Amino acid sequence: MSNAPATVISNPATSTLPVGRPPVVLNAQTWDAVTTALAAKSKLSVLAEVADVSVPTMRKLLAEKFGARVQFERGRIGGVTLVAARRGRKTKILSA
Repeated sequence: MSNAPATVISNPATSTLPVGRPPVVLNAQTWDAVTTALAAKSKLSVLAEVADVSVPTMRKLLAEKFGARVQFERGRIGGVTLVAARRGRKTKILSA
C-alpha cells in the first residue's frame, strides 16, 4: 500500500438535480372552477378534487391567492369561505 493521497472527484450530476417537487400552478380555467365551487361554503376536499391536487396543496394555494380573505373552518360543519374585501378598512386577524 502506498501513502499517496486519494483524489476525490465531485459528482457534477448532484448539483444539477432540482430540489424538491416543482410548484403546482393552476391555470385560469381551473381557478374559475375553484372560485365557482368556493362561492358556496364548500369543503376543502371538494375544492382539491376540482383542482386535482391534494388537500394540503389546495389549502396552500388558496392561502397564497386570497391571503386573509379566505377562512378555513374545522369540524363537522366546517369548510372554506371567502370574505369580501372591504375598502378603506384594514382587516384585523384574530389568532386563536
